[in-house]
Amino acid sequence: RSESKMETVNFIRLKTGDDIISYMFHCSKEQVVLRDPMLIVMRPDYKSGNQIVGMDSWLPFQIMNSNEVSINLSDILFISKASAEFEEFYENTVDGLRKKEEEKLEEETKLTPDEMMMILDAVENKEGVMH
Repeated sequence: RSESKMETVNFIRLKTGDDIISYMFHCSKEQVVLRDPMLIVMRPDYKSGNQIVGMDSWLPFQIMNSNEVSINLSDILFISKASAEFEEFYENTVDGLRKKEEEKLEEETKLTPDEMMMILDAVENKEGVMH
């Protein structure tokens, strides 16, 4: 498969109406691969009367092997390069989500002091099988 090595941050409007921002590189004439796709969410700001632009995870990345997906070009209405400001906002959001996931994983795998003592005791005393 011939892939472009350069990833770009693009705005993608799908035929479903979803607006996505993502790192993107072409895989073939029929598909593109999106990495770290985020759904663009527009909400009204009732105080100012303007629209607030935000992002939310588009894929359930917690249950996926990677945060990468192939999309058929036939499912896309159009693709546009993201503005520099929105690209920076997107990259900061993706980096923040990654850090939160890494911290969460670290916390889940940390041993409590009691667990560490049990392991040390078992190793020193060469007792039984540990699970």
